[in-house]
Amino acid sequence: MDDDEIKAKLHAMWTPELWDRLKAEMRALLEASPQYKDRPEERNAMLESMMQRARETVDEWPKPRMTSPVALMGREEIIDDNEFKAALRAHVLHRISEERIESKVGMGGMTREQVIDSLLASYSNSDLGERLKAYHDEHGHYPEPFGFSKDIPSDAIGELKAKAWEMAEILFEHHGASKVIPMQHFLPDLEQQVRDFYADHGEWPAFKRDPYGGGLTMGTKQSIDQLPPPNPPPPPRPPISEEARRIGREDQELRAALRRAFCRRDPELQEMFAKREGITSEEMTQREIDACVDGGWGGTFQLYRARRGRYPDHTEINDAANLSHEEWLERCKGSVIHTAIDSALRAITYWRDLPLTHAAKAPGLPEPDTLIPANATGAVEHARRVSEGAAMFLSSAFDDLRNAINEIERIKRLDPSGAFRDDRPSKAPEHLDSAFKKLLRVREMVSQA
Repeated sequence: MDDDEIKAKLHAMWTPELWDRLKAEMRALLEASPQYKDRPEERNAMLESMMQRARETVDEWPKPRMTSPVALMGREEIIDDNEFKAALRAHVLHRISEERIESKVGMGGMTREQVIDSLLASYSNSDLGERLKAYHDEHGHYPEPFGFSKDIPSDAIGELKAKAWEMAEILFEHHGASKVIPMQHFLPDLEQQVRDFYADHGEWPAFKRDPYGGGLTMGTKQSIDQLPPPNPPPPPRPPISEEARRIGREDQELRAALRRAFCRRDPELQEMFAKREGITSEEMTQREIDACVDGGWGGTFQLYRARRGRYPDHTEINDAANLSHEEWLERCKGSVIHTAIDSALRAITYWRDLPLTHAAKAPGLPEPDTLIPANATGAVEHARRVSEGAAMFLSSAFDDLRNAINEIERIKRLDPSGAFRDDRPSKAPEHLDSAFKKLLRVREMVSQA
């Protein structure tokens, strides 16, 4: 795969339906904007201008980076060890093309040296940084870039781009037809990730989809083949209650803490953005605080204060988020419904990777008796106390698993020689997929109740 092929594939993904959807979304944004809300002629002119610009630049590849001063949030990480920083810089520049560096110059007003420093920050705690430190500990000095990182052969660049394309399709498949938009922007970065993996391991990465949503695991083929089924993610949190919103609007001490932690934009930029919206800087700040409350940060800050005796500052936002996450996990732990669902999800993920439709391999399949959790009946009864709908979905999911078990046992009994062959295709994968979707639906219903 080369850049011309990538451009052609991306161009083909821009269907008329996608253009219509994009135009509708742009129109909705302009109609909600104070600047164009009551000015239909200006709004329509701006919409046509935006669409024309989008069509003119749709085939640009790679996509030019945004140059807004707020487009790039640089990582503030200081590397105190100058010897390590110099070695890391040499290795990073060996891996990254000059074109990629130049594409980021100007983002947020960054110079070339600032771009390199931001890249060093991301690599310092990566596999490369750890390997360099380990080498120094063993040999007393850092290695030269040549020979330490595996260089991709010039005739293998097409395979590099194909791997990046595969990675992009997995990462953005949940966007549906609109996945072309993030793919156009992030493919160069994914190519660099694949290049880094090859430099570290000397082979192309293998990928495994996250069965619970967007995401993947990247590793060597051997490591990916040996991965155990992932644990299900925690169920989604319930929506922010009206009481929590009220407290977040009225508790001035809480709002002051949220302001100190999140509203740290340069005053001149704040003024500029406020003028665009036709409001004052203070009104813009109050909107941002309201958004924090609506996003659940009010409750997170209150929990942090209850546990630590004070609100977190801007350097402790991640600590507060982790504390809130741990508290939510504790609340979910031990629930009969969640325990049964998580057990079933893990079992389904395991069985999905087995050759359930391969008659020749079927006799070697394990027994499917662990597909249905032991507390399935109790879980359905508990779900009924939440809602009849949840109980119905959960019971139906377990019925799907029983059907999957019957199909697995049937295919295990097939005669590999062909005598007495049952030619019906196995429907076990269909039953497993159906159960998986229903179980995730029940988790959501129970969490929102």
